[in-house]
Amino acid sequence: MPNVMTGHPRRGDHGAESRPHQGTTERLVEVLNKPPDLTFVIIQEVAFENWGVASLPTPEFRKQMAEKSPG
Repeated sequence: MPNVMTGHPRRGDHGAESRPHQGTTERLVEVLNKPPDLTFVIIQEVAFENWGVASLPTPEFRKQMAEKSPG
């Protein structure tokens, strides 16, 4: 019984809510030959300001990346 937990920054659009569940389940079926009815996918949304990249809060990381990029 596979159990997959993913996390991502919270976004305002919820039109594609089922896609991560479906895609994750499809990969487990394809790669591990696991039955979809025994696969559990948990998606945890995290407030954007609580998400981090490269040891920095995401807004600060993006600001630094914007300052480094030309143009």
